[in-house]
Amino acid sequence: TTLTGIASWRVKETDRIAAMAAELFKLGATVEAGHDHLTVHPPERFTAATIDELGGRMRALAIPASPFSAPVPREYARHATWIRPELSAQIEIAEFTNEGYVRHASYSGLA
Repeated sequence: TTLTGIASWRVKETDRIAAMAAELFKLGATVEAGHDHLTVHPPERFTAATIDELGGRMRALAIPASPFSAPVPREYARHATWIRPELSAQIEIAEFTNEGYVRHASYSGLA
């Protein structure tokens, strides 16, 4: 979807094109913002088939203990199901916090 002829959105108290693009990106959309347009491609949705496929692939990779060399805090480990680290996901990250943590990550598919 493309909105065109919206240059006036940039001249008020805030750049509303940039603000709209940032919020849509946080929701997982791919966004292209130009001087007078905004193009939005919706995120890939988790369908039932995608969830079933990922679940099957992960069950096949299940292992009894953490694959990480560093200890995992008990509050995280107690409910974890560990898998061999063989799958690689494509993740879009909207931004990082000042502390360097990921904020607003969106799944895009398997690499």
